[in-house]
Amino acid sequence: MKIHSGSIAAKGREAKLGAVIIPNFQLDQATFKEALDALGKSIEKESQGTLTPNFVIQDPQNRLADQKLSVNLKNIPAKGVMQFLLEQTSTKARYDEHAVVVLRNEGRRMARLEFLLDQSTSGQPSGSSRSA
Repeated sequence: MKIHSGSIAAKGREAKLGAVIIPNFQLDQATFKEALDALGKSIEKESQGTLTPNFVIQDPQNRLADQKLSVNLKNIPAKGVMQFLLEQTSTKARYDEHAVVVLRNEGRRMARLEFLLDQSTSGQPSGSSRSA
């Protein structure tokens, strides 16, 4: 059955990221691209070379690659590190057969913006504008 082999491989890639524990992941004012490169190297090292992720940033406006991040995480699955990086940059990941594709998550960004605007006008957090 080759009909869904790409989808199965993508799910397997995502599951493998959850199985690799990163003992220490520290970055100080690294770009998003540098963060993904560092995560890829950490995954390859901690999996003893059995998992080499390919990260692709899909960003036609070139807004993501240079976005700055600082993180200090310990003993966390690689998928958790990835999720943290995605949330910090308002992005989402699509797990393809041969790569993890990162793209903007405009819906989440707008929900956060609405939440922040509600807070600034009322002084209280609003429950109706939380990000999903």
